[in-house]
Order: sequence, then C-alpha cells, then structure tokens
Amino acid sequence: ISLTVNRKNVDIYLSEIKYIQSEAHKLNIYLCNTSEIISCYMKMDDLFYMIQRKNYDFIRVHTSYIVNKQYITKYTKRP
Repeated sequence: ISLTVNRKNVDIYLSEIKYIQSEAHKLNIYLCNTSEIISCYMKMDDLFYMIQRKNYDFIRVHTSYIVNKQYITKYTKRP
C-alpha cells in the first residue's frame, strides 16, 4: 500500500505489517523486521478498506487495532 507520511509517499508491503494501532487522530503501523513505527494521519476505516481491497488477511480485533493474521500465534476467548 502507499501512504502519505510526513508529506512523502511511502510504500509498505502488507506482509511486513504486524499490526496497526489508532491513537487519537494518528495511525501507528508496526512492522515485523524493525522497531521503527510508521505514523500517518488517516482514518482507521479508510486504511482497513484499502487492505481489504488487496485481499490480504487482516482482521479488525478492536476499534483501535487491525492485526495481520499471519503474526497471530495464540488467542484465547474471554469468559
């Protein structure tokens, strides 16, 4: 996907994204092979729609989080 970060276009491979967190009016994108966090101003719904159009396996687990399914190792159901 292509995003605008600090007024520059940045290309990010969906397979490199672990998860995305919404914080205030900003999205923080956490990548798998680096400790760098990519931050951009965008609506979570808009980004999720972009990801879904690419048919990649992400799920929205909360209003503030989108997770890449390939990095989920375990989950539990709350009682």
